[in-house]
Order: sequence, then C-alpha cells, then structure tokens
Amino acid sequence: PAPARVSVPPSKISGRLPPNPTLSGKSSGVHAPPPDLAGIIGGKRASERIEGLDRIGLKAERVGYDGSAVDTVSDEWVGLALFNLEFNNQERLDLPARGFAYRLSGSYSTPRVLSKREFLKVEFNCEQILPVWQRFGWRWWLNGGVSFGSLPLSDYFLSGGERFLGFAQEEFATEERLILGSALRFKVLNLLNSDDYPVYLELIGNGATFERPDLLIKGEDIFSRLHWGAGFGVVTNTPLGPLRFTVSSGNFLKKAPHPGGLRFYLSLGKEFRYRH
Repeated sequence: PAPARVSVPPSKISGRLPPNPTLSGKSSGVHAPPPDLAGIIGGKRASERIEGLDRIGLKAERVGYDGSAVDTVSDEWVGLALFNLEFNNQERLDLPARGFAYRLSGSYSTPRVLSKREFLKVEFNCEQILPVWQRFGWRWWLNGGVSFGSLPLSDYFLSGGERFLGFAQEEFATEERLILGSALRFKVLNLLNSDDYPVYLELIGNGATFERPDLLIKGEDIFSRLHWGAGFGVVTNTPLGPLRFTVSSGNFLKKAPHPGGLRFYLSLGKEFRYRH
C-alpha cells in the first residue's frame, strides 16, 4: 500500500533544527529532534497488523514524510515484533478511586525482516491511586521509555497534553523519556447522587527529562535538560467516559524561548484497550 504522507511545514521547525542535523538526533550533541516536530509523526501511518493473544504480535507499515525539513528521508517499510504486558487492580476502569495499574510494552525491528533499521523500543507506564483521608486522595504516575538502535521518526515517544501537563499535545518527540507526576485530589460531590459519577478537584505537578541518563549526568547544564509543569483541574465521570479539564503551566521560571507555557486541556471519553 502507498505510505501515509506526513506533512512537515517549515514553520513547524523554523529555528529549532541544528546545522546539518541527523534525524536520529545524535549529531552535534543533540539527542532528540526539536519539540515542534512531534505533531507531524504520530497516528498518521498506514499499517498492516497481525496480532495474537492480545500480548504478542507482528506489525508491518510503510511510512513516508512530506516537507522541506525531511525531504531527504525516503519512504520506508518498518516491520515490528511486539509484546505487551498489563496488570490492573483498580476497582473500576473509568475514573478509579484506588488501585494500581502498569503496562510494559516493546517492539523490535531488524533488517532481516522487511525493515531497513534495527532497533529495540521499550516503554513502561504505571499509575497508583491511594485514598488518603475522607474526601482526599493521592495519585502518582510514571511514564518511562528507552530505545536502542536507529529509531524511525514514526516510532519516537510522543509526550505532552494530558500525559505531560504544561505542554501542548505531543510537544516532545524523543528517543527516550522519563516522566514522573503526582496529583492531590479532593472529592467535591457525586453527580446524580451516584458513586459512579464523582467530581474531583486536582492539584497536579509533573517533571520529565528526555535525555539518556548518561547524557543527563555528564551534561554541563542539567537545568536546561529538565522540564516541568504544574496546574489544577476538574475531573468527573459521564456516560460517555471521563471528562477532564485542566489549566497548567510548563517550564515556568525558565528563560524564554522554551517549550511549554500556559496550556488548557479538555478531554472526554475513554481508552478502548480493554474488552471487558
């Protein structure tokens, strides 16, 4: 099949690319592409997928990119072997009040099977929600990812929006990431006097780095390699799924220009990964 064409307007990356960069981001000491590149590579690919057992599978996709920033990148086939492990003991899937969930997933590609690249990508996500006292609760989450080899742009980790408050949706596209967040929540009331529709107020903070640990430690300016955000929001459940509205600020106290700023986020709906 023809590849999905992903446009890269020059204005998206103006002033962000280093001289003579490589898309792997490993020249000139730059480990990841500029944040503004993130919005043009996620979720716009043509793929053919064969999965079994809901935990291991195979995927083949042909990827293409459009735009002057990547006009030297040719279309390519990427073949992947996938695995996914999940655990969830939260008392409900929609807006739980307690419980722990984690997900470990990964993909491997080799030139021996269709691909032009060899790489390994591993991602780990977890969240825990704890009742604290009467109407108060606390939740924390961790999103980590690491890659080895030549990762294609279409498989970079995308971060921002609800998963990294204070930043635009998919503002970061990187080969590694580590995001740690925490929120203090207060239960205001139950809509329709039903425990299925609680309304929470949340105070939220999160921080991240998108550098490999060894580069972060050896770097001279660690402050510039760290990113953070904080804000507040309202979250409730509806017949259509969780409704969330947040106001947040990213990288405050940093000198401009920098990623982040004042961000508003509104979402409605649920993930459909679970079949029960």
